Amino acid sequence: MHTLHYIAVKLDGDYAGDFGAMRGEASEEVHSTLIGDERPYGSWYDWFAVGGGRFVEGDAYSNSDDHIIIYGEDKDKFLEKMNEGLGWQLSNAKQLFEQLSEKFDLDKAMAQFEETYNNNDKPVDYSSMGAWTMRRLMSHFEGYWNPDSHFLDITNGTPAPRYLLDDIERNPDSAGNWALVPVDFHY
Repeated sequence: MHTLHYIAVKLDGDYAGDFGAMRGEASEEVHSTLIGDERPYGSWYDWFAVGGGRFVEGDAYSNSDDHIIIYGEDKDKFLEKMNEGLGWQLSNAKQLFEQLSEKFDLDKAMAQFEETYNNNDKPVDYSSMGAWTMRRLMSHFEGYWNPDSHFLDITNGTPAPRYLLDDIERNPDSAGNWALVPVDFHY
């Protein structure tokens, strides 16, 4: 499956309005961070395309700088796309919550677990317990980055925008150095 995430990164340096150079630097920073020195940044994806891949015009399998948004160049578009990703994240969490609310009975799940946890003749059926849906929802609540997050502040390592927005407010002179990089993840 594929999922589009907006990855926020704060660039170091003085680019003097050279947005092309900033896009190249943002692309490289996100790519190198996601690849990691020894292992991928996240364990849930197996490959990705920086620049949006299949979710934007162009080659779905090549990295591209074309769709990277620089806060200093277009703060409204930056915030719009960031909020779009966060909206998907919230929508997913609500959907998972509704699924659990409709189908999950904690007392029944505990009774089933108790009956089967040490019984080789009757293995535990975790799928009927809603554990997978609960785990996905809890990852949102606990602030873990996953396929359903759709946004990551890679500078601060969180799928929430609070540190990014706080930095923009506290440091208006360097706020223009934030970049938003669309990334197509395969998982």
